[in-house]
Amino acid sequence: MRRRTLQRLANLGRLALLAVVVAAAATAWVWSYRPTWVDSLDAWLIRKARGTYEQRLNDALAIRQPQECEAALERLAADLHFVKRQDHLAYVATQCLVRLSELRDQAGDLAAATEWMSEAVAFDDHNLRSLVRLHELRCRRPETQKQGDEDLASLWAQFPGSPWVAPAYIQRLASTGQGEGALDAIEKAIGAIESNLWTFVWDPGPSPDGKPPNVTDGLDRGTRRADIMPTIEDGVLRVRFCVNEPCAQVRWFLPPFCSFGLVQPRLRMLSPGKYHEIDLAADNGESVHLRRSEGRIDTFGESGPWLTVKLPERLPPMTIYEFSGRFEPTHSALLLAPLRGPAFAPIEQALLAAKADAKVQRLRELRGLALGQATVQVFWRTAAADFGSQSSRPVALGLRIDGGAPVFSTTVRIDAPATQIRIDLPENVGIRYRLDDLTLMRGGQTVALEPGKLEFAFSNDLQRDGNELLVTGSDPYFGFAVPAGDGTIESVTFRGGIR
Repeated sequence: MRRRTLQRLANLGRLALLAVVVAAAATAWVWSYRPTWVDSLDAWLIRKARGTYEQRLNDALAIRQPQECEAALERLAADLHFVKRQDHLAYVATQCLVRLSELRDQAGDLAAATEWMSEAVAFDDHNLRSLVRLHELRCRRPETQKQGDEDLASLWAQFPGSPWVAPAYIQRLASTGQGEGALDAIEKAIGAIESNLWTFVWDPGPSPDGKPPNVTDGLDRGTRRADIMPTIEDGVLRVRFCVNEPCAQVRWFLPPFCSFGLVQPRLRMLSPGKYHEIDLAADNGESVHLRRSEGRIDTFGESGPWLTVKLPERLPPMTIYEFSGRFEPTHSALLLAPLRGPAFAPIEQALLAAKADAKVQRLRELRGLALGQATVQVFWRTAAADFGSQSSRPVALGLRIDGGAPVFSTTVRIDAPATQIRIDLPENVGIRYRLDDLTLMRGGQTVALEPGKLEFAFSNDLQRDGNELLVTGSDPYFGFAVPAGDGTIESVTFRGGIR
């Protein structure tokens, strides 16, 4: 080989090596100083990979004709045969299979519904919802009922506190007449150990020198996070931490499936020469699976609750943050959901017949707690306007346990010259309400009504026995005429109990 050729090859090698070095240096620079470019490229690639299939899924789900929707989903499922459980398209594939199972179930074809759900489980056997749904379908088929019951019981033994598994298992026991077993399962579910790990994520906000932020949305759970165990002293929950860089907003990821209330929740921030305090019950940021009301925050056992708070200013490094509130533990509304259905009404009667007084009392207490977050809607009619959304107000039923029995006391502001009042009760078939007291406030004077003798102007899905009302359908309500008199009806108050 001639010397000129060797020199040319050597130069090409040097150029190639130089190109590799430059590319490596550019890559390192981009990763260090422009990670948002990497995030944007990654997001763009994911959108390109998922976009067409996600659009096809959304288009199929938007079809109102079941047969056409099913055909579109079947074509999509066939085109997604290459997808694995950890792929970016896994969610699309799972939703496609689950929806196909639901469509077959709605059509009355349990065999095909079970087959599609089996495919969903085979695709992702870590998905508890799919597993529960498969076992429920098998329980409904005579030929697979025994297997379904055994598999559901086995799954519940592994995850007794799961709000996806426990309600299905409890409902199955109740529907097959195993009342005491269902009651024991509820006790075990609400007594299961729960996670107590809070995750704190912060956003440094825009830099004063104009340097771009390190993440696209400002809150990156992967890089700027701290996992913290709260302390509870004298009934007050506290989460205290310190961040070694500036902070413009924070987000708390609460423990999954947690259920509690925080009264007077506050975020206090102490930095050199500055002190800030924020009322977290106020609507000053995004939240998921939380309910904010006057002076408190409540969670109900949902998966992945979180709360975002925008700070009053970009706080400096080493600021001390303290999240606090009076802690009120509650039972998960999801775990107690089966108690709101009709299956437990005959169970209570069977326990009464067996003279199991302690279990009857506990069942009534749990059913009352299950309705603890229930809402009552009160409507009123005036001479000028009929019942409607403009003349109504929702209010929490306000249940509490007194002497082992659930009782309620609810007051609703009306401030209108009402001629009739309608009260819509929660949709829980089999629940029996007892009205002990019903009063109106008119012109500062109390107008007492006798619930047992009060004449109803109308009612729906209720069976009345004196001052007791048994819910028999999905839309229970009753209405009564306001006694004649002058003045505005300021409020209505009703008190009683539940069994």
